[in-house]
Amino acid sequence: MNKTELKKAKKELGLLDRNDIAQVTGWSQRTVRQLMNEKEFPLIQKGRKKQVLLQDLRDYLSYKRTTNGTTR
Repeated sequence: MNKTELKKAKKELGLLDRNDIAQVTGWSQRTVRQLMNEKEFPLIQKGRKKQVLLQDLRDYLSYKRTTNGTTR
């Protein structure tokens, strides 16, 4: 799989890593790292690689916003 195909597949799946989340939200790396370490965060982890599906991130942030930051 070449780089173009890899980018296309990543976009279709909607998998975001820490850098992607920081770019999309404008948050610092530290803030995103803390978010991804929360127990309730819908994290996909394989080895050291941590990712989240875009839709899961949307759902999680929407839930956090509507529940005033309380946990699930």
